[in-house]
Amino acid sequence: MAVVEEQKPSNVIHAEERFLSLDEILAKSDTQYEVLDVPQWGGKIRIGSLPGDEFVEWTEANEGEAKKTAGARIILKSLVDANGTRIGDLKKLEQMKKRDTSVINYVVQKILLLNGVHPSQQKALLETKNGSSGVSSGSLPTS
Repeated sequence: MAVVEEQKPSNVIHAEERFLSLDEILAKSDTQYEVLDVPQWGGKIRIGSLPGDEFVEWTEANEGEAKKTAGARIILKSLVDANGTRIGDLKKLEQMKKRDTSVINYVVQKILLLNGVHPSQQKALLETKNGSSGVSSGSLPTS
């Protein structure tokens, strides 16, 4: 079995290397997508990662009573259609809150992973003083 050596970061810049400009970075869509099989809801759903400003807004809004709907809100913000168009509607929040908690937990965990939140960080992000966030933090993975 071959041993692969870990590459160390290099500060050496080679003449042939080209780096992206800010305009090139901003011109590209970097939204990531994932299809989830949710048989309890009757099929598959597609989720998209959130833009930074929306993720920060969601995180900052999770204080007090708003934490009780955190899971349902991030699902509604993350749902996309086959073209990547966001289809969630916060007007449906009351209905989404009534979905099965275990299914909401599963979908929220996948959304957080898609947004770069490691499972070990998910519990802290969703915990509340009274233990209620619309997501059962007790069922989130700890590793």
